[in-house]
Amino acid sequence: MINIGDLRKYYLSCREALPFLDCWNRLGTKPFAAAHGQSLPAVELPFADRCNIPVSDNMPVLLQAGTITLDRAEELLKQYPQQNFICVTSERKLIYDRVRLLKMATEFQNFYICTANFTPCMLLLEEFYGCGVAGKLIYGSGLPLFSEDASLGPIIFSALPWSIKCDIAGNTLRRLMNLPEIIVPEPERLQTGTLLIDTHMHFSIAPEFHKAVVHQPQSFWRWAEWRGYMESAFTAIGIATPGDLLENTGTFRPEILKEIQKLCRESLGRMRFYVSFNPEHMEVDKRIMELLLETPECAGIKIHPPLHRVSADDDRYDIAFAEAERTGKVVLTHSWEDSSYNPVQKLSLPHLFEKHLKNHPGAKFILGHAGGRPATMDEVCRVCQKYSNVWVDLSGDYFHDGMLETLTAGIGAERILLGSDSYWFNVHAIFGMLLKSRLSDAEIELIAFKNAENLYGITADCY
Repeated sequence: MINIGDLRKYYLSCREALPFLDCWNRLGTKPFAAAHGQSLPAVELPFADRCNIPVSDNMPVLLQAGTITLDRAEELLKQYPQQNFICVTSERKLIYDRVRLLKMATEFQNFYICTANFTPCMLLLEEFYGCGVAGKLIYGSGLPLFSEDASLGPIIFSALPWSIKCDIAGNTLRRLMNLPEIIVPEPERLQTGTLLIDTHMHFSIAPEFHKAVVHQPQSFWRWAEWRGYMESAFTAIGIATPGDLLENTGTFRPEILKEIQKLCRESLGRMRFYVSFNPEHMEVDKRIMELLLETPECAGIKIHPPLHRVSADDDRYDIAFAEAERTGKVVLTHSWEDSSYNPVQKLSLPHLFEKHLKNHPGAKFILGHAGGRPATMDEVCRVCQKYSNVWVDLSGDYFHDGMLETLTAGIGAERILLGSDSYWFNVHAIFGMLLKSRLSDAEIELIAFKNAENLYGITADCY
């Protein structure tokens, strides 16, 4: 049977063996005092907007998203076909441009993409490999802002051949810079098995309810496909919000509800779901809750203030907290910072939920994404310290260096749940960060599955 100790040993052995060479470690500033900082070799490459192009046949040039548009990038690729370029992230996620970046990687021989804030996207590595362009991906950390291991985890745990992992890790960059490749043997492969409980996932049934910014084929997987993915991700149990409920605009569709239940029942307990509560469509969502909330497949209620354009302190959310308190199910919310580029996120600032926590001390409540960004860390810790019925999950793209150690020191490992935000993000990203963290094996076990077992009344080791 697989365990955290074995997974950690395997991960660290691959991390040590792969010939990493970091192409991008100058993003932002150190977010937390507990940040790990740089542990892998790196190179300093010039930026396209700060140098004279062409630079050199042996010196790739960085195209930073947010500074240079993709239209301008294509102009440079055509204008300087002998100059190699690497697209690197800003704080805005590269995955928003996933489809176009794949197309550019296919069309332009001199175009490469840095892994930071990109390859944590679920199955992106496998998609690029299937299209024959995995060699266009080059490891970059996004330090000092992001953890090295948010990019390392998806590479190490991917289904790609070892030789391709070595190319992505650093050998492709070495070839571009006319440096010798480093050939290393693959560590002994890990036995298969599942033990993780992923408490924050997504799936969809009907295409008309899928409004995600980034379309991915796995949006509409049924249980057979989810099972294969979950086993590759060491995941015993997944708990997902159907987009059909979360993004519903007030339509009652009993056939959709049956399909959601069918998917979960076919999993024999391995896939469960949240119903959604949107105050703007209260009557329909109350009707759905009455039908589904107390079924065995339903784990609780999902609320999403920014998506529904309703502030978290709105009195109408009382219904969700009251129902959770009555049934013993959880309330999971999206939580975030006051974002400079997405202003509706301020509707889910962690302190806004306090009125409901005061009114319903028996309701089990989860701050999804743990507040989302470093700016909310103090607020998240204060809310968790004040209310004993609050947990957080690690879903989304909160990949900031030192986040795990800071959060654990602030609220304790027993209040933290594993989450991925699949089908957008790969659980391997946050799991890689956990395995390289300063947390003990026992603390990682709490986060990876034990806390969820206690909170939801489920057991991971029966699958």
